[in-house]
Amino acid sequence: MLKKFKARVKQIIPDFRIDEPARTLVFQNHRIQIRNETYFMTRAVVPDIPELLEIEKAVYDGKSPWSAKIFEGEICQKGRTLYLVLRKEDKMLGFIGCSTDALTGDVHITNIAVLPECQGRGMGNFLVTAITKRARLMKFKTVSLEVRRDNQAALNLYHQLGFNKVGIQENYYVEDGQDAVDMLLKLR
Repeated sequence: MLKKFKARVKQIIPDFRIDEPARTLVFQNHRIQIRNETYFMTRAVVPDIPELLEIEKAVYDGKSPWSAKIFEGEICQKGRTLYLVLRKEDKMLGFIGCSTDALTGDVHITNIAVLPECQGRGMGNFLVTAITKRARLMKFKTVSLEVRRDNQAALNLYHQLGFNKVGIQENYYVEDGQDAVDMLLKLR
C-alpha cells in the first residue's frame, strides 16, 4: 500500500521525496574537535532538560523562553526532530534543535544556545554546520531559522555560514515584542 502511495505522489510531484524519518534522523554519540578542544556530542534525552533550561536562562538573562514541557515534546518526537548537545567533562555547554518537514524539504533550526562563557569558541558554528551537513546528506532542500533582529552576533554567524535574510516577523518574541529575522540556507 505504501509503495503505491509513494508511486502516486511521485507521479503528481516528481521531485517529492518521502523518507522514513526514524531512519534519517538516527544519530550516534561521538567525540568531536573544535579548535583543538575535544567535546562529546550526544543526542538530547529527557533527563537533559534541566541543563537545557539552565543554558537558556544563562543566555536569556535569567529567563527560559521554552518550558520543560516544550523541550520534552520536541525531544520525544524522534522521527521529526533532532536535538544535539555539546559536553565537556560531563558539563553541557550548548545545544541545537531542529525539526524536519518532508513535504517542503526543509530542516528548521528551532533552538540553539551556547553558555555565554563558551561563546566565541566556535561551538555555535559547529552546531549549525552539523545540522546543515546532516540536512545535505538527507537530501533536504533548505535549512531555515529565525533569529532576534537585535542579535548581531548570531546574524553574523548565520550570514557567514551562507544563510540569507528572507523576511521579518514583527513582534515575534512575545516576552518583549522583538522582531525576528527569517533566514534560509539553500542546500541545492
